[in-house]
Amino acid sequence: KYRQQVKAGADIETIRAQAQAIQAMLNEGQQRPSSGGLSSAGSFIGSFIILTREGLEAILLLAAMLAFLNRTERPGARKYVHAGWILALLMGGVTWYAASHLIKISGASRELTEGISALVAAIVLLFVGLWMHNKSYAARWQAYVSEHMGKALGGTGLLGLTGLAFIATYREVFETVLFYQALWAQGDHGAIVWGFAVAAVILLVVAAAIFYFSMRLPIRQFFSASSMLIVALAVIFTGKGVAAIQEAGLLPVHSVDFVSIPMLGIYPTLQVLIMQAMVLLLVLGGFAWNHLSVKRAAM
Repeated sequence: KYRQQVKAGADIETIRAQAQAIQAMLNEGQQRPSSGGLSSAGSFIGSFIILTREGLEAILLLAAMLAFLNRTERPGARKYVHAGWILALLMGGVTWYAASHLIKISGASRELTEGISALVAAIVLLFVGLWMHNKSYAARWQAYVSEHMGKALGGTGLLGLTGLAFIATYREVFETVLFYQALWAQGDHGAIVWGFAVAAVILLVVAAAIFYFSMRLPIRQFFSASSMLIVALAVIFTGKGVAAIQEAGLLPVHSVDFVSIPMLGIYPTLQVLIMQAMVLLLVLGGFAWNHLSVKRAAM
């Protein structure tokens, strides 16, 4: 808001009042870490929430991808998905080391990296969601299986699986590394480790449950539900990506009177809402096209 007020040429009193409000928040933030650090309970809860929050998004997509490969009778392609998230975890370790010992990641650099990766993931998810919705029609699915049964996915498709798994996972790993660095500096290390361990176990259980039940869904319901989930993630990633790039200072910000739900990627800025509306329109248009093309083929 301060940056936009300066660019817009607001009067000096308005700008000064905003600067004072920012300084007050910075002073409060500086006092909190120096007030003795977090308690063991606070460290445990913070660690637990960080990993659970960041891990759920990646796990939902990875589990859907693995279940999809089983449904399409491509279990051999699962290794490419596993390669993607394993590579992302390895890169997360490199990121932790680099951020701790080699470079200092500024707030703007962090937001820019998160924003670009989120938008790339949203684009890939959008196409995957529309494709899965197309295959939710029984005739389309049967034709697809008849055409591709026994054939391996092409090289580009396999690399696409690895890339999507990597992007979806590394975005969350990147955020997790930064959050844990801040938490580690002021918290109880033992409690942080326990919070991480408990969250990791819960995420493993959630992933197993999602994968287990998705394998037993009827084909139409499976593809319909999966496409809706993936499209929802695309809308969320779009909002988060645009907001992150705005925070990095590369996109203008026009605030509007609207609700703010960061967990769902909803922010009260005109740019975020327009981009999410465009994604929704693309989705609705794609779904309508799938439906009409099926009706025409049946005539």
